[in-house]
Amino acid sequence: MVNLAYATGFLALGLAPEVPFVGAGVSDSLLHGLASGAQTLILFWLLSTVVSPTIAVISSGIGAFLFGALVEILQIFQPTRYFQPSDLAADAIGSVLMCMAIGLWLAYKRKNLRPAP
Repeated sequence: MVNLAYATGFLALGLAPEVPFVGAGVSDSLLHGLASGAQTLILFWLLSTVVSPTIAVISSGIGAFLFGALVEILQIFQPTRYFQPSDLAADAIGSVLMCMAIGLWLAYKRKNLRPAP
């Protein structure tokens, strides 16, 4: 439900004729990266309850990137919006960085849960 609400809001912002006053003075690409990273984290949280952590990390990163790509492609059909490769790159970077952060957290958690010799 959380991811559905997030995805709906993200899609609405991505397809709105004019984006409301969001992130004044902040790079659009930075906002794309942060949104994609957040989507990756939410997807991981949901997927980790049904699949292994490794599959959840990979699937969440790919899923978040594909969702960002879908939003960029759909913007082609909006008269006041347009496809930007830099936004797509920022989506990819945000997803990859969050996957790396989740992977580091999982490794730390795994290491600290092992019984002491």
